[in-house]
Amino acid sequence: MIGTELPNPSFRRIAEVFGAKGVRAEPTDLREAVQTALEARRPTVIEVPIPTLPPPFQIPPPTV
Repeated sequence: MIGTELPNPSFRRIAEVFGAKGVRAEPTDLREAVQTALEARRPTVIEVPIPTLPPPFQIPPPTV
């Protein structure tokens, strides 16, 4: 929606509320996060933040 701030929730915390393990990892630390998830031996959510992407209406249309 234009003019509305919709922040992402902490998916790590949401996982924990539902009884799963929640792990937050940067893309460079993904190997360790996967290892942690495997060692947990229970459902695990790995949250990997990505940079803020521009909304689609700010992407210029393709030129012909």
